[in-house]
Amino acid sequence: MFPRFFFEDPVWLGAGLLFIQLILILRWAGRRDASSRYALRAGLAMSALLMGISVVVITPREEIIAACLDLARAVDDGDVSAIAANLADDFEAGALDRAEFLARLEGTLSRTRVDRPRLRRFEVTFADPYHACVVLNATAQMRASNGFAGRLPTRWRLTFHRAATDWKLDAAESLPIPPLNLREFATWLH
Repeated sequence: MFPRFFFEDPVWLGAGLLFIQLILILRWAGRRDASSRYALRAGLAMSALLMGISVVVITPREEIIAACLDLARAVDDGDVSAIAANLADDFEAGALDRAEFLARLEGTLSRTRVDRPRLRRFEVTFADPYHACVVLNATAQMRASNGFAGRLPTRWRLTFHRAATDWKLDAAESLPIPPLNLREFATWLH
């Protein structure tokens, strides 16, 4: 929770720091002494430092989400080699191994155009610092050679492991879409 608040949500961090700054300003306005002026300056400096750190630091959760977005971008571009570069050597998708999956993916993308994939509701969990699982919702505009065209909602469980410099996809599993009320259904379509 702390890293997510501190590093991934700069809006919440900024709001908290603003609240602290308001307290320091009120203290300074009420006292107008050297110690309150020093506290106000120190608070401003610390706020700037903390906001800078929160922007610069990239958490493992953010890296996983970035890896998912890179895969979605590669699907949108129809770039099977970019997808292959993000797969682990022992990747599996259901009963398909890496080679079978890439061959099937290449055939599918040659017959079907996938436009504007959108990923939402990332639920990232870590078994340890080197293994992560993300469950996410995805939608994309599909145009198939058989005439089908429409927005296709899907849900996925993706399992990653940390390689030397990045995260590699170990497994991909399609999940059933949970029952949705009308408001939730609208979020899937946009």
